[in-house]
Amino acid sequence: MDDLIRMEKPLLLVLEVLADAIGTNGAPPRARVLVIDVLHGPHPRGECDTLFPPDKQSRFYALRGGGDAGLAEWEAIPCASPETGSRVIVAANLLVDGALEAWPHSVRPDDAAERTRMRALFEDDS
Repeated sequence: MDDLIRMEKPLLLVLEVLADAIGTNGAPPRARVLVIDVLHGPHPRGECDTLFPPDKQSRFYALRGGGDAGLAEWEAIPCASPETGSRVIVAANLLVDGALEAWPHSVRPDDAAERTRMRALFEDDS
């Protein structure tokens, strides 16, 4: 989760998960995906890796509530990417190594209603 962000402007993409991954909150899963459609921002279609981190605010609460021991416990909790074959819409940042970092609360199933809803969130971001 400490990867450097290369591009500050958010991307809105439709992905198909080619190879899912399991990680932990402390070492989030990095899945292989196919970018099927670009709904917002400059990003090529094709294969790339995507990091699926947990909600960063939950890290704060783990540390605040349990100190170093609480944080260590939180970091050990398993988390997974969407399953292989899943098609999802995500808001993401581009990392320095060329991978994507999905925004935790933005991962949604791909359908027409979600595409419309998610695009509306990005309309004012020019």
